[in-house]
Amino acid sequence: MSNRTAFQTADADEPHNFFDLVIHLTFSAVALLATAVSLEAIGFIAWQPSTFLVAYIFD
Repeated sequence: MSNRTAFQTADADEPHNFFDLVIHLTFSAVALLATAVSLEAIGFIAWQPSTFLVAYIFD
């Protein structure tokens, strides 16, 4: 058993270091990039038939 109070044990034993921040920032950057690429792909697929139709009508 520990002599520490509940408030003391709720705190982390070791302070956060720079590596913890890098992990979160890297994950966030990859998630944002993947989201942007997937939304761009969805938009391209959605607009592709309409651009073909417009080119067919006006050419």
